[in-house]
Amino acid sequence: MTYKGTFPDNFKNLIIGRSTLNVADSFYDVAVTIGLVNVYAIEASRLSTFTLLSMIPPMLAFIYSPLLDRMQDTKRWLVTFQLLHIALVIGILWCFRLELSILVLYALNFVFYLVNSMLAALEVRVVPEALNNDEPLIERSVDIQYFAMNTLDIISNFMASLLLGVMTYTMVLDISLPIFLAGVYFFLRLRLPRHERTVQADPEQCGSPHYIQEVKTSIKQFFSEKETAMIILIEAFLSGAIDLLLALVPLYLIHLDLDVKWLGVVLACQRGSDLLGAMIAPRIHMEPKNFFSLDYLISGSAMLGVFLIKPLILKLILFIIAFVVIGISGNIFEKMIYRDYDTRIVGSIYTTITSCYSIFGIIFMLIPYVYDNVIALGIIFNVMTIVFGLVILFHRYQKQMQA
Repeated sequence: MTYKGTFPDNFKNLIIGRSTLNVADSFYDVAVTIGLVNVYAIEASRLSTFTLLSMIPPMLAFIYSPLLDRMQDTKRWLVTFQLLHIALVIGILWCFRLELSILVLYALNFVFYLVNSMLAALEVRVVPEALNNDEPLIERSVDIQYFAMNTLDIISNFMASLLLGVMTYTMVLDISLPIFLAGVYFFLRLRLPRHERTVQADPEQCGSPHYIQEVKTSIKQFFSEKETAMIILIEAFLSGAIDLLLALVPLYLIHLDLDVKWLGVVLACQRGSDLLGAMIAPRIHMEPKNFFSLDYLISGSAMLGVFLIKPLILKLILFIIAFVVIGISGNIFEKMIYRDYDTRIVGSIYTTITSCYSIFGIIFMLIPYVYDNVIALGIIFNVMTIVFGLVILFHRYQKQMQA
């Protein structure tokens, strides 16, 4: 039977608020990158450093997870972090206009992503509360959240790129400000009770040793679901590998004697396939852990074919198949988190997951500094993906035999 519950206004306001952040972030990312090139004539190495610095705050998410647990008035903090976004964008605009030291821009961007990652964790924590902890609604909400975020990500990046064709990067940054402000309005409309901390602490014990213990508790909670934690770590590893391969697509196009201008087509196919996967995902009714073994076998084999098969049309077809499956897995992944972990600690779990993804992301982005053979890397990473699929399949088979 299909669950017919309706989404409360709290959830609708939360989703619209999150959506404004997604759109404004896209405008910010595109505009700041162009600004770096125009104002500071930044070199590739310094641009890489800028990117890596922006990955550090989410990498350290597990460290500030206890801070988020201590935030009892979630609505107030959602609004505060969104207002901080606005203040930081204004600071970056002045940094460009006054041509201040690039180190100031690095610092402001670092703080921007720190605020961003903390806000994202709070938003995840609020989802069950906004849905009155209704498990069927929470599961259905993942379909809406994942599809909305994917769609908005594609549309907003496309709009930002179009706007940069007719206006300056500072004007695009200016446009992001009222979008961030709209998020403040929808967060203010939320009706949330004060959050009771999952981990109770004596105020006199809030020193360093106690804080470290809370960090350890957060990590312990993450590993309390061993099989789920294993899949999350594999997903984080493979996400880093895929991000690196996508970053190396221009080199692969050159290797195939194709003009780099085809990069736009490749990325459009990737994002479109991912979106198609998000649309298909609600129709997939499979136990998440069983799905991931098939995911790795199919996507790994398809991507391996991209690097081994010669006909270009077959390469493109396999590429699309791989990212449709990857698009489906993103939705299944979110459902697995809400199913397997207590919704009261899902915000803390999210920060640990964010750290895992960021750590692997940074590690993989450093690989080209020592080895950049895109064909070899593509083959190695996708053989590993297939192996992961076989390992999970074997593990699941063993578990069912023992049951």
